[in-house]
Amino acid sequence: MKNTLYTFLAGAILLTAVSSVQAQGNSGNKGGSDKQQKQQEKKEKADQQEKKSERETAREEKKVERETAREEKKVERETKKNDKFCQNAQSHVEKIQSKITKSQSSISNQFAKNQAKVDALRSKKESTIATQRTNADASRTTHYAELMALAQTPEQETAVNTYKNSIEPAIVIQRQETDLALANFWDSITAAIQSQQQEYTAANEKFIAEIESSIDAAGIECADSENPKDTAKELRSKLNALQKEFRSNTKVTKGIKKETNTLRSELREQTKAISQELKTVVSSAREALQVSFGGIDIDVDGGETSEASEASEASEASEASETSEASEASEASEAGVINQ
Repeated sequence: MKNTLYTFLAGAILLTAVSSVQAQGNSGNKGGSDKQQKQQEKKEKADQQEKKSERETAREEKKVERETAREEKKVERETKKNDKFCQNAQSHVEKIQSKITKSQSSISNQFAKNQAKVDALRSKKESTIATQRTNADASRTTHYAELMALAQTPEQETAVNTYKNSIEPAIVIQRQETDLALANFWDSITAAIQSQQQEYTAANEKFIAEIESSIDAAGIECADSENPKDTAKELRSKLNALQKEFRSNTKVTKGIKKETNTLRSELREQTKAISQELKTVVSSAREALQVSFGGIDIDVDGGETSEASEASEASEASEASETSEASEASEASEAGVINQ
């Protein structure tokens, strides 16, 4: 019995020991598995980060390659453009010359047309004045006959002749002075237009010569330069400056208008003075005639008033013509700027 008890106790103790050992083994195995899992997760995370970094690096490299390729193509295009510009320098000269020649031809035609208009207007005004003078001559002849019919004594007939002889020379002088003033006006306007055309032509020739010189110099620099880009850039800047200078030199419209206004004012003053001189002569002759007729207020309408009127009409005609002439001069001047 006692042996049996000892045997049972020994078995229980052994069973307990085995269970303890198994529990410790299971606990050790579990701890090792968790550690391995954590290490695996850490490795996977590191691998993912490395792959992400590689992708980002690849993207940056491709971006740099694209930007480098674009810049190289840009430089290549610019180089070809500048090389072509340098190689075709003479072609540029010819193109510019062609444009300027065409513009100059157009402006020359415009100047010619405006001068033709001026000449036609002058002819028209001179014809109008000639008709007015013919009518005034006929009116005065009739008036003198009417006055002579009123004369009842030899003294009064002499007074009529004296009146006539006072008026007619004054009219001749008035017409000569008016014609001279008008001729000077027309000729001065024509000279102003021609002067403007000459100034434009001179500026145009200077412009072409400077362009040719600049492009020739650029062609030599292009051949010797390692960087034709700067040469082409400088040439374009030079051509733009020359164009601005040319436009500035051909803007003479205001100068022509100012000169035309001055001529117009001078003509107006001259014709007014001429008309006043004739009116003074007519007034004196009329007073003397009335005295000869005993102070009777004779009707002289159509007589000496016609002479003064003719002078006034000549003045008004000249003012109308000078206004139109100023317009023609302005048109010619503007043509030099608009068509350049």
